[in-house]
Amino acid sequence: MATLIWNGETDQLPVHSDTAPWNEIVSLRESRGEEVFLSKMTKALKKNLTRLKKKSRQRWVSESLALEPWDELTSGDEAIRDFRHHCWQQPDDDVTSAAFQAWLESRDENQLYSLWETWHLLSALVLNGAKLPDALFWQVWNLGAEAFQQLRNSLDAPEGAEGELDQFLIAGVELRWLAVAVYPEIEEAAKLPKQARRAFSDWVDGFFPRAGIPDAEDLPRLPLLWRSLARTSLLCDALNEKPFRKSDHGELRKLLSTTCRLAGDDGSLFVSHEKLPWDYLSQLGQEILTKKQSSLQDLLKVYAQSKSPRKLKPPKQKPALQTDESAWAVLRTDWSPEAASCCVLHHDNDVELTLRTPDGELLSGLWNLEVEMNGEVVSADEDWEATCWHSDSDGDYLELEQKLTDDIVIDRQLFLSRRDHFLYLAEIVHAPDDAQLTIRSTLPFENRLKLKQDQYTREWKIGPKKKPAARFFPVGLDQEIVHKTDGGIQQTEDGLSVERIGTGSTYLPMVLDWHRHHAAAPAEWRTLTVTQARQKTPSFEAGAYRLRLADQHLFMYRSLVKPSTPRAILGEHTLNESLIGNFDADGDVLPLLVVEE
Repeated sequence: MATLIWNGETDQLPVHSDTAPWNEIVSLRESRGEEVFLSKMTKALKKNLTRLKKKSRQRWVSESLALEPWDELTSGDEAIRDFRHHCWQQPDDDVTSAAFQAWLESRDENQLYSLWETWHLLSALVLNGAKLPDALFWQVWNLGAEAFQQLRNSLDAPEGAEGELDQFLIAGVELRWLAVAVYPEIEEAAKLPKQARRAFSDWVDGFFPRAGIPDAEDLPRLPLLWRSLARTSLLCDALNEKPFRKSDHGELRKLLSTTCRLAGDDGSLFVSHEKLPWDYLSQLGQEILTKKQSSLQDLLKVYAQSKSPRKLKPPKQKPALQTDESAWAVLRTDWSPEAASCCVLHHDNDVELTLRTPDGELLSGLWNLEVEMNGEVVSADEDWEATCWHSDSDGDYLELEQKLTDDIVIDRQLFLSRRDHFLYLAEIVHAPDDAQLTIRSTLPFENRLKLKQDQYTREWKIGPKKKPAARFFPVGLDQEIVHKTDGGIQQTEDGLSVERIGTGSTYLPMVLDWHRHHAAAPAEWRTLTVTQARQKTPSFEAGAYRLRLADQHLFMYRSLVKPSTPRAILGEHTLNESLIGNFDADGDVLPLLVVEE
């Protein structure tokens, strides 16, 4: 047992009595006194902190400085963040000591240390502790030990606890490895690596029960998660330790695949717009991916190098992904970083959309819907549920449902074409036949985009005037402005709001097209007549539309009431609930999507 004197107080620090250089230090203390003892001990402890190489240290700083999203979690810890910043930038400056003292003075001495305070203290020591003045070093070192000891019994989340997935990872795993790096001679440190690996396994099982697929509310925190793992791996490399068990590789492989599906060509995540640590992800892929997953490893390298190869062999899995339990889906044309992708989050009574195309992000935010029945707004209390998912060579299709009342049910459709560069969206409101309905669907176009309505039609161009990034067609409304329509379209602060007025159930289809060859092509869309048994079918039972754009001629149909006999539209007979296709040269419909009743 070695006794240290700090600020006139005696602290008992248990150490390995048979571990060098502690034997030498203890004998020095007995023969030369406290001053030499503390000097020698300080030198030994600082030496432990130099194991992180300069390049790894720079990467650590890079991953740590990207923690600005922590701001909402650490609003009361400005002083400790200020100290951390100065410690990294100017470790031997008086400003660093002043920042540390400012933090000490800002907190109640009886206050327990928070997770974030402990992380800041230990990470500051790992980064530049060896360069701190001796007096400041001992203060930080001692308080870090005190803070970690205080948190020691609460590092693992209790079963069933709620919290952010990256917070539990930092508390249970990263903090333990930080303690191993900073306090290697403390007796308990020998147990920490095993505890950290077990905590990681528990964390994987707790947060990814569905094969490496996070819940929708956890998706925006994926960058923080990966950065924590990146910092942990850098530490473990310096310590010659493995950060996690081999049995965890399978879930990590699935999480890597999920992350690639959610990334755009700029390397950021759709749902948070935060950059991902692709250098680390590529390195991790080399360590854990199998030979059969070499194409995924190639994709990770592409993101890490921020450039696309001439030819990229795609992974065998489909680029799109959806799970009912996790309450999100990503519709994606292919695996390349430039792929058109639509991410849909529906974990509560709102739907959040993000649409990226090769020309950039078009949609980002809440896809709002307001329903009025007989002049009164009907509020939504229930969450959205996925009722249909299909992915094939033609495209990806997602259908959501939300129940407003016993009489009103909403369906939403999204179809992303694999080859034809368009996204089909539709609002379907099921209501009593005599209900007077007004629905307003607002698409969240990016604020940076310029939106301009066509001079003669209800089409809107998205982006620059001479070369728009996309064109938006409210197919459910009449095309020409001079013609009266049951509804309208206008720009709001939330995007483009499309209104449809009618009696009974309503079908409102919309198309967003970004095909470069269609940028200046004439467009034409029309409402089609639907018949059944030679009688015209009312709009509250079924609806059909067509949109011609250059050489593409889209057909859209939705049944609102199940038919007893086939319905007919321009010679196309169908009993299906939904049908999306292309007219060929002979006027026949070539299906892209068929949804049966």
